[in-house]
Amino acid sequence: MRFFPRPMRALTPALLAMLVLPGCAGGPRTLTIPVALDCAGRIPPQLRAEVAPAPPPADNSIGQWVAFGDAQTGRLETANDRKATVIWILDRCEAEERAAAARLAPTSSWWRRLLGEGGR
Repeated sequence: MRFFPRPMRALTPALLAMLVLPGCAGGPRTLTIPVALDCAGRIPPQLRAEVAPAPPPADNSIGQWVAFGDAQTGRLETANDRKATVIWILDRCEAEERAAAARLAPTSSWWRRLLGEGGR
């Protein structure tokens, strides 16, 4: 190493290490999903509210009990519809998360991308 001045000879291994060692950290990338895909935050307040039961019949007549059963069935249909809508929202959000993860995942190793042997 005659072409380097004496003070530079001690720094040469350190400079070489600074140039070479960062290439060793080129392993798999860490997958990070943005907070924008907050699935629970996509459920509107109307779907989070409880469905109140139908009021019990005022008297013990058959007609009142039939009306109560009909009202209670309507409330059950409302609750089931809300549940189905929430499940649909969460399924769509999870599908978006999987698509984002697939877009972020490397298709080949870093050295193949570096040498032009593959990649995107």
